[in-house]
This record gives sequence, structure tokens and C-alpha cells, in this order.
Amino acid sequence: MKRRLEASPKLRNIFIILAVGLIIISPQIFQHGNIMLYTDSIFHLSRFYDTYMQIKEHNFQPFIMMYGFNSTGRYINVFYGPILAYFNGLLLFILGSYYKFQLLANFLVVISAGLNCLYMLKVGKVNPQLRLYASILYMTSYAVFSWVLNSEFMGGVGAAFIPLVIAVGIRMATQPKQPVKISEMVIAVTILIQIHVLSSVLSIVFLMITFSYSLFQSTTNKKQLIKNTVIAAAITIILTINIWLPYIVLNTQNRLINPFPYADPQSHTLNWSGAAVLLVSLICILGCAVLFVSVKNINNKSTKFLGGWLGIVTLVLASGFFPWNLLFKTFKFLYILQFPFRLAPIAFLLLIYVGFMTLQEINLNETGQKFVILGLRVMVCVTILQGVSVFNSMLTKWNKAIVTYQGLMVNKAKDTPFKLQKTFASKDLGQHGSKLLNQ
Repeated sequence: MKRRLEASPKLRNIFIILAVGLIIISPQIFQHGNIMLYTDSIFHLSRFYDTYMQIKEHNFQPFIMMYGFNSTGRYINVFYGPILAYFNGLLLFILGSYYKFQLLANFLVVISAGLNCLYMLKVGKVNPQLRLYASILYMTSYAVFSWVLNSEFMGGVGAAFIPLVIAVGIRMATQPKQPVKISEMVIAVTILIQIHVLSSVLSIVFLMITFSYSLFQSTTNKKQLIKNTVIAAAITIILTINIWLPYIVLNTQNRLINPFPYADPQSHTLNWSGAAVLLVSLICILGCAVLFVSVKNINNKSTKFLGGWLGIVTLVLASGFFPWNLLFKTFKFLYILQFPFRLAPIAFLLLIYVGFMTLQEINLNETGQKFVILGLRVMVCVTILQGVSVFNSMLTKWNKAIVTYQGLMVNKAKDTPFKLQKTFASKDLGQHGSKLLNQ
């Protein structure tokens, strides 16, 4: 009976996360056939279309694009998450339409973010009730919701799995008796490398910082820390050989194009005023962070380091307060980052962790606890409703004769109303609307 009682909050949290995921994508369920198309949407759906056709035609070419990108033979999927590309191609093959695929993909991304955040906070020893509220706030923050709104891979898919790496860093910095679980580190880093290389690069930089802190500043078992980290790194290198080996081989035989260097990276920082989905989450997260810094009876140096320093510094780096244009021009290698707001998921997760650890450790009377829980429930409800509202309004643009892409207006006035929606909902992926993706 005791085990059932202990397991109940965990199962309840999982079911609530699933329910919230359904609520978030509900506008797309009710607007049948409507999908979001932006520049990144075309890029990713084109490479998934390629693996879909490979599966359909039994013509497997893992290195070059045989069907997507207008059959140009470009090297895309071999570098850009090949396993994930084939997984999505299989989903597209099973579901049979872009509309159903995007609907399921949106659901999987947001619930993965919530469930992985639950795990991260469990490692951080946050109690189950606070874990749930924190995870929902992360699901509805712009770090994750950018996938639903405009198919940003780093901001959505990468952000959904970054909590697994943050969990490794939290354990490394705060739990000296067992600073590294080999299986945990291997799974977290391997998944990110297989999904999105840039997300894994940023996450590894984070782990290097927490590793250095644990090694030189804490009472961690240093021998175990070094030994387990080296073993985990070796296993991860073996498990990701399909990513780095083709890159080495192809890079020695061809001239691979680097990521497009944006001339104004300062314009691609966090939008503090325009992102409604982001705003309330930030109010809660930053409020908790400020509260944490001001509370004198919390003396956990590791927690203060992760959230009070590293989290806030990362948030500043992701924002427009930092002179990115000057820095990019001075250090050319930074152009691989492209958009500074890609640092936001790490900042949000660290601030969420430290903020909710604060709420957990503050001594409040029963009335104070009820007030805090009520405030969190209101925050969660508002962020969910804001997310649904923004998603719904953007989807309704498909009801007009003009189709809007990011930075691109395509006039489809000759099409009858809902014609494009029907083609994307159709099982015939060669119809007019679907062809739009494969050029």
C-alpha cells in the first residue's frame, strides 16, 4: 500500500503532462488540416519526406537526399540527426499526411519537454507537486513552444531533451556521494547528439562547467567523478559514431558548407515584449530566482551556483542585453551558434530548478503554502491559455487565401478556401500543397 501511495503522485504527474499536451495542440485538432509552415518547417519536413520516400520505395540512401530538396543529392540527414530523420519518416509513412504528422510531432515534443523536466527536477530532489507546476511552465515557455509556433528545431526538439543533460549537471554539482551515473550521462548526451548536434554542443559546454565546479569547488568524490565521466564519454563516442565518423570522412573529401552566418545576431535574441507565451513563465521563474538569492537561510552553494549564477548569466547571454554583434565579428567561430536565443533552454531550466528549490525550502505556515500553490496554479493556467490562444490565432491564418511563411508571402488567391488544408490532410503526399515542401 505504501508503494502505491508513493507511486501515485508520479503517475498523476505523467497523466497531467499528457493532458496538458493534448490541450496545447487542441487548436490544431479542431482546425482539421491546418498546419504551420515556416522556413524551418520546409527544411525539416523536406528531409522527413526524403526518409519517408526511402522507406516507401525501399531505396535506402542514408548519405544523400534522393527525394527531398528537389532530389539534389545534398548531405543533410547524414549530419542532421539521421536516426531521428528515419523515425519521423516512418511516422509520416504510417500516418500518411503532413497534417497528422505535424499534429503528432507537436504533441510528442511538448510532452517530452514536460516529462524530461519532471525527471530533471526529480534528480534535483524537488517534491512531486512542485515538479508538476515547474514542468508545465517549461512546456509552455518559448524555449519549447517555438517548435509548435514556427518549427524551431533547437528551440523545440533540442529543448525538449536538454533537461536530461541538466539533470546530469545537477547531480554532478549537488550530490557528492554519487556525482555521475554512467548510464544517465550516456543516455542524455547520446540522445541529444543523435537529435541535434548544436544542442549537444551547448549541453556539453554546460557539463564541462559543472564538471569543473564539482572537481575544484565541492566535496565531490573526485576519483569517482573523473572515472565515471571518462567511461561515460567513451561509451557515448562509440554510440554516436554514425554522427561524427561520416562528418570526418565527408569533410576530408568535400567542402561542406558551414551554417549561414547571420549579419545581425543581436536581432535573434530573446523577445521580452512580443512573446506572450514566454512572458508569464519568465515572471514566475525570475521571481523565484530573485527570491532565492535574497533568502539568507539557504546555504547550498551548489544550488546557488547553478541557478543564482550560471542560470542568470546564461539568460543574460540569450537576451539582447549582451553585445552579440561585436562578439560575433571578433570571434568568427561563434557564427556556428547563429541565434543567441538558443541558449535560452539552459537558462530557463536552471532558473526553474533553483526557483522551485527555493519554494520548497522556505519555511511557510499552512496559509503561506496554500497561497503559493494557488499562485502557481494560476500561473500554470494562464500560460496554458496564452499558449493555446497564440497557437489558435496563428493557425487561423490558413483560413485566408494568402499563406504566410517566415519572411515570405506566397499568394494562393487562385485556390479555393480550405483547398490547401485539404491537400495537407490528404494521404496523397504528392498533391499540390505537399509538393510545396519538396522544392
